[in-house]
Amino acid sequence: MKVSSRLQLNKHEKLIKKSILAKTRKSAPREYTPEQLEHIRMTRSIKAERDERLDISQSLAPPKHYLGGFTVPKSLRSYNHQPGGSYEFKAPYEPPREDGYTPHEVVLFRTRWNLDKGPGIPVAPDHLVGTYPASRTAASILDLHRSLGVQEGDARDRKFWKLWQNTYADKVARETEGDVRNEEEDFYVGFRTLPQEDPALRVSGSLYLEEEMADKNHSDTPVHPPHAIPSAPYFAPLSITPTSTKEIPRPPPPTTIIYPLLRIVLPTRPLARVFARLSRALVTGMPYVGVIPLADRKDGKSVFRRITRLRLSRMRALLRDTAHRLEGLHGGFPGLRVTHTDRGKGYKGERLSEGFPEEFKQIKVLMRPGLLPMAEIDEWRTLPNVTIRWMDDLGRELTDDLKEVVESVSMEDIEQSQSFMNEEDDDSEHEKD
Repeated sequence: MKVSSRLQLNKHEKLIKKSILAKTRKSAPREYTPEQLEHIRMTRSIKAERDERLDISQSLAPPKHYLGGFTVPKSLRSYNHQPGGSYEFKAPYEPPREDGYTPHEVVLFRTRWNLDKGPGIPVAPDHLVGTYPASRTAASILDLHRSLGVQEGDARDRKFWKLWQNTYADKVARETEGDVRNEEEDFYVGFRTLPQEDPALRVSGSLYLEEEMADKNHSDTPVHPPHAIPSAPYFAPLSITPTSTKEIPRPPPPTTIIYPLLRIVLPTRPLARVFARLSRALVTGMPYVGVIPLADRKDGKSVFRRITRLRLSRMRALLRDTAHRLEGLHGGFPGLRVTHTDRGKGYKGERLSEGFPEEFKQIKVLMRPGLLPMAEIDEWRTLPNVTIRWMDDLGRELTDDLKEVVESVSMEDIEQSQSFMNEEDDDSEHEKD
């Protein structure tokens, strides 16, 4: 038997040998194509914004208790960029995208009709929470409504939706006879009627050929040759001036599948996305329906009303914490950026003494009229730097008298909202990579 002259190393010795060879061996730097360099830069930019969102989430979420009430210190991502942090000697820093540091809004939507989610779940409307750039909510609603391939008339007729798609034949759109009949019509039910006397509606036959020809040849309107056609009649101008345009009622907005209940405009996209994520569940992460007893979940309307109240109270609590931390209470938001050029609050003392600008702290809330009682709306008004306004079914801001629209939607807004949604899809693909 031939004895191997090669030494047998254990696992620990192999790791030591690998580390020694890695230090002594001088490998050539890897070369990247321009496309790969752009992809790397984009992923680093997305990671910078994601690290900021993680710090904001830890600031708004309560501390987790372990080992009989002891709290674990939170490790903030913004501390990794500090001198001596774990990111100092790694990949270079890339600033986040500039479009993420413009006002964004969190929108709470409600479906106009019931949704069928399957057996065991009551048929009821549903809620949706989305994040959009400011003043793009109306365009986003119309864009979503058109992407489903539903016309305005069809949406108004279909009172029931199954998982956002109507997979069965629409029986409501078919022409049906009226259910209300008078006594005279009930008497003649079952009698065969004679052929209709109108030649334009009955089927032509040899029996009525002469009568049809006589009707076609006879005409009350005079026939003029082409060169002697009389001129059109002259219409005198109106002697009475028309009413003013102010008296013309405003046309109602199109009947869309969803409409907003609440809009909260925040200064940056990381704040808005964290706010939207935390508002989808309770403080502990439990879904809203989890606090409702099983015996009470059979009534879809009751469950929907209770979930709506829970969502609004949760969003008000998040809005209170956000407004207080923007003021600097409870330590503020570590790592929060005002512009894309900032490194984050607390980086080498950044924005610790001067704080955030006043316009950065302003939060605008738009509600649907009648969503909450006036006593509860007054509680929303007491929050610092929070302004309450009204809006219509498309999310457009209304005046105090609810008669005029302050915001308007155009086709340019719809195109820009479509491009924004495509960019969001690209970001999600980069994050998966």
